[in-house]
Amino acid sequence: MNTERKSVIVKEIQYWKDKRLLPSVYCDFLLALYTEGNGFENESSKAGNKKKLWLTIDSVFLLSLIPFSILITHFTEFVLVLQIGIALLFILIGLFHFTAFKTRNLEYAHVALVSSLLILLIISVSIISELAISDFWVYLTIFLNGLIWLKAGLIYKYKYLIVCSLVNVMFVGFSIFQ
Repeated sequence: MNTERKSVIVKEIQYWKDKRLLPSVYCDFLLALYTEGNGFENESSKAGNKKKLWLTIDSVFLLSLIPFSILITHFTEFVLVLQIGIALLFILIGLFHFTAFKTRNLEYAHVALVSSLLILLIISVSIISELAISDFWVYLTIFLNGLIWLKAGLIYKYKYLIVCSLVNVMFVGFSIFQ
Protein backbone atom coordinates (compact mmCIF):
# COMPACT_ATOMS: atom_id res chain seq x y z
CA MET A 1 0.00 0.00 0.00
CA ASN A 2 1.44 3.38 -0.95
CA THR A 3 2.17 6.06 1.67
CA GLU A 4 -0.41 8.53 0.38
CA ARG A 5 -3.20 6.01 0.77
CA LYS A 6 -1.96 5.04 4.26
CA SER A 7 -1.87 8.70 5.23
CA VAL A 8 -5.50 9.16 4.16
CA ILE A 9 -6.57 6.07 6.11
CA VAL A 10 -4.65 7.18 9.21
CA LYS A 11 -6.21 10.65 9.06
CA GLU A 12 -9.66 9.10 8.74
CA ILE A 13 -9.06 6.82 11.74
CA GLN A 14 -7.79 9.80 13.74
CA TYR A 15 -10.97 11.68 12.79
CA TRP A 16 -13.08 8.74 14.02
CA LYS A 17 -11.14 8.75 17.27
CA ASP A 18 -11.49 12.51 17.77
CA LYS A 19 -15.23 12.45 17.03
CA ARG A 20 -15.71 9.23 19.05
CA LEU A 21 -17.27 7.36 16.14
CA LEU A 22 -15.35 4.26 17.21
CA PRO A 23 -14.05 3.35 20.66
CA SER A 24 -10.55 4.69 21.17
CA VAL A 25 -9.17 1.18 21.76
CA TYR A 26 -10.23 0.16 18.25
CA CYS A 27 -8.83 3.35 16.78
CA ASP A 28 -5.53 2.86 18.59
CA PHE A 29 -5.34 -0.67 17.22
CA LEU A 30 -6.05 0.49 13.68
CA LEU A 31 -3.57 3.34 13.97
CA ALA A 32 -0.90 0.94 15.20
CA LEU A 33 -1.73 -1.41 12.34
CA TYR A 34 -1.57 1.19 9.57
CA THR A 35 1.45 3.05 10.96
CA GLU A 36 3.23 -0.25 11.58
CA GLY A 37 3.52 0.43 15.30
CA ASN A 38 5.21 3.81 14.92
CA GLY A 39 2.21 5.75 16.13
CA PHE A 40 0.82 8.83 14.50
CA GLU A 41 0.73 12.32 15.94
CA ASN A 42 -1.14 14.65 13.67
CA GLU A 43 -1.98 18.32 14.03
CA SER A 44 -5.49 17.74 15.41
CA SER A 45 -4.25 15.62 18.30
CA LYS A 46 -1.50 18.15 19.06
CA ALA A 47 -4.11 20.90 19.04
CA GLY A 48 -6.33 18.78 21.27
CA ASN A 49 -3.52 18.37 23.82
CA LYS A 50 -2.84 22.10 23.76
CA LYS A 51 -6.55 22.85 24.20
CA LYS A 52 -6.76 20.45 27.13
CA LEU A 53 -3.75 22.12 28.75
CA TRP A 54 -5.36 25.56 28.47
CA LEU A 55 -8.65 24.25 29.85
CA THR A 56 -6.80 22.76 32.81
CA ILE A 57 -4.97 26.03 33.45
CA ASP A 58 -8.28 27.87 33.19
CA SER A 59 -9.88 25.50 35.70
CA VAL A 60 -7.00 26.04 38.14
CA PHE A 61 -7.50 29.79 37.70
CA LEU A 62 -11.21 29.46 38.45
CA LEU A 63 -10.52 27.37 41.55
CA SER A 64 -7.92 29.89 42.71
CA LEU A 65 -10.60 32.58 42.77
CA ILE A 66 -12.14 30.83 45.81
CA PRO A 67 -9.15 31.38 48.13
CA PHE A 68 -8.74 34.90 46.75
CA SER A 69 -12.33 35.70 47.69
CA ILE A 70 -11.67 34.41 51.23
CA LEU A 71 -8.51 36.49 51.32
CA ILE A 72 -10.35 39.61 50.21
CA THR A 73 -13.15 39.27 52.75
CA HIS A 74 -11.21 38.19 55.83
CA PHE A 75 -7.63 39.39 55.59
CA THR A 76 -7.78 42.80 53.95
CA GLU A 77 -8.86 46.23 55.06
CA PHE A 78 -10.79 46.93 51.87
CA VAL A 79 -13.95 48.97 52.11
CA LEU A 80 -17.13 46.89 51.95
CA VAL A 81 -18.11 48.34 48.56
CA LEU A 82 -14.73 47.34 47.11
CA GLN A 83 -15.09 43.84 48.52
CA ILE A 84 -18.51 43.52 46.90
CA GLY A 85 -17.18 44.84 43.59
CA ILE A 86 -14.27 42.40 43.50
CA ALA A 87 -16.56 39.54 44.50
CA LEU A 88 -19.01 40.42 41.71
CA LEU A 89 -16.11 40.47 39.28
CA PHE A 90 -15.03 36.98 40.42
CA ILE A 91 -18.60 35.68 40.14
CA LEU A 92 -19.03 37.18 36.67
CA ILE A 93 -15.73 35.64 35.54
CA GLY A 94 -16.93 32.25 36.76
CA LEU A 95 -20.34 32.59 35.12
CA PHE A 96 -18.77 33.74 31.85
CA HIS A 97 -16.56 30.66 31.86
CA PHE A 98 -19.55 28.50 32.74
CA THR A 99 -21.57 29.69 29.76
CA ALA A 100 -18.57 29.34 27.45
CA PHE A 101 -17.86 25.80 28.64
CA LYS A 102 -21.53 24.81 28.71
CA THR A 103 -22.13 25.89 25.10
CA ARG A 104 -19.18 23.71 24.04
CA ASN A 105 -20.40 20.78 26.19
CA LEU A 106 -17.15 20.64 28.17
CA GLU A 107 -16.98 18.99 31.58
CA TYR A 108 -15.07 22.04 32.84
CA ALA A 109 -18.41 23.82 33.11
CA HIS A 110 -18.89 22.11 36.48
CA VAL A 111 -15.72 23.71 37.85
CA ALA A 112 -16.81 27.16 36.71
CA LEU A 113 -20.31 26.86 38.16
CA VAL A 114 -19.20 25.43 41.49
CA SER A 115 -16.50 28.05 41.93
CA SER A 116 -19.01 30.83 41.19
CA LEU A 117 -21.51 29.41 43.67
CA LEU A 118 -18.88 28.98 46.38
CA ILE A 119 -17.63 32.53 45.89
CA LEU A 120 -21.22 33.77 46.13
CA LEU A 121 -21.67 31.84 49.38
CA ILE A 122 -18.40 33.07 50.89
CA ILE A 123 -18.94 36.69 49.97
CA SER A 124 -22.61 36.86 50.94
CA VAL A 125 -22.07 35.20 54.31
CA SER A 126 -19.08 37.38 55.17
CA ILE A 127 -20.89 40.58 54.19
CA ILE A 128 -24.08 39.66 56.06
CA SER A 129 -22.15 38.57 59.15
CA GLU A 130 -20.38 41.92 59.11
CA LEU A 131 -23.61 43.89 58.79
CA ALA A 132 -26.15 41.77 60.66
CA ILE A 133 -26.99 42.06 64.33
CA SER A 134 -28.28 38.54 64.83
CA ASP A 135 -27.34 35.12 63.51
CA PHE A 136 -30.78 34.74 61.94
CA TRP A 137 -29.70 36.83 58.94
CA VAL A 138 -26.60 34.71 58.42
CA TYR A 139 -28.71 31.54 58.51
CA LEU A 140 -31.16 33.10 56.08
CA THR A 141 -28.32 34.00 53.72
CA ILE A 142 -26.97 30.45 53.82
CA PHE A 143 -30.49 29.12 53.22
CA LEU A 144 -31.00 31.44 50.24
CA ASN A 145 -27.66 30.33 48.79
CA GLY A 146 -28.89 26.76 49.15
CA LEU A 147 -32.00 27.67 47.18
CA ILE A 148 -29.82 29.16 44.45
CA TRP A 149 -27.83 25.92 44.35
CA LEU A 150 -31.08 23.94 44.16
CA LYS A 151 -32.37 26.09 41.30
CA ALA A 152 -29.08 25.72 39.39
CA GLY A 153 -29.11 21.97 40.03
CA LEU A 154 -32.64 21.63 38.72
CA ILE A 155 -32.05 23.82 35.67
CA TYR A 156 -28.85 22.10 34.57
CA LYS A 157 -29.73 18.66 35.99
CA TYR A 158 -26.65 18.50 38.21
CA LYS A 159 -27.53 16.03 40.95
CA TYR A 160 -24.61 16.98 43.18
CA LEU A 161 -25.92 20.55 43.44
CA ILE A 162 -29.37 19.30 44.39
CA VAL A 163 -27.90 17.05 47.09
CA CYS A 164 -25.65 19.84 48.41
CA SER A 165 -28.58 22.24 48.59
CA LEU A 166 -30.72 19.72 50.49
CA VAL A 167 -27.86 19.08 52.94
CA ASN A 168 -27.51 22.85 53.28
CA VAL A 169 -31.19 23.22 54.15
CA MET A 170 -30.94 20.40 56.71
CA PHE A 171 -27.89 21.93 58.41
CA VAL A 172 -29.46 25.37 58.53
CA GLY A 173 -32.64 23.86 59.97
CA PHE A 174 -30.70 21.98 62.63
CA SER A 175 -28.70 25.11 63.48
CA ILE A 176 -31.77 27.30 63.87
CA PHE A 177 -33.72 24.85 66.01
CA GLN A 178 -30.79 23.82 68.17
